[in-house]
Amino acid sequence: MTAIRKLVFGIIPIAVIGLAAFLVWWFAIKSDPKPRLNASDLDKGLAGKTSTTPGAGGGGVDGTWTLSTDSTVGYRIKESIAGALESEAVGRTAAATGNLTINSGSLATATFTVPVATLKSDMSIRDSQMNRLMDTAKFTDATFTLKGPIKLGTVPTDGVTTKFTATGDLTMHGTTKSVTFPVDAKITNGRIGVLGNIPVTFAEYGVENPSNSFTKVGQTGTLEFVLVFDRN
Repeated sequence: MTAIRKLVFGIIPIAVIGLAAFLVWWFAIKSDPKPRLNASDLDKGLAGKTSTTPGAGGGGVDGTWTLSTDSTVGYRIKESIAGALESEAVGRTAAATGNLTINSGSLATATFTVPVATLKSDMSIRDSQMNRLMDTAKFTDATFTLKGPIKLGTVPTDGVTTKFTATGDLTMHGTTKSVTFPVDAKITNGRIGVLGNIPVTFAEYGVENPSNSFTKVGQTGTLEFVLVFDRN
């Protein structure tokens, strides 16, 4: 076999593999991922309805508040095909539940729980893989619980965003880890809204990384959320 023929027969398999990888990425994986949850999403959630119970405008904010279905919780994970074709997996749910209590100007307690199997992306095969990796039949929920009170200071002006730092316990896949992260909070229409995201390293929660020689999945991801609370 001549050197030229060897070269040709060596290049063809590489080209075929590259083309196959591109086609898989283009038709099965490529999508425009939803942008990160941001201040506009927080405003949209808060605008879902107007609370009939006074918030900042009357009676202060002390009391118990319950998570609304205008909330959104999701995940975001980087992916790549054949080491070059980049994508991002994004799943969302409005099925989270939770509550918070405010007492004498401090956020005394806060918790929210996400049924993991309700997180949906734009691909059913990805959702099935996520449910397998998270073992949702056994570990149905992911939960965040605030560890200690957060001093809120004076009641913020309606519609003004205030920044805080939250520390709490995040439980996923049967493992609990302490996490600290910044949040934006706002009172609008008699409702409390909270925007934030929590970086997650999957190995710390015993979650298997499904990467192989063809597909690479990030070792870390983000749990992002817009939480909207109504007073009881």
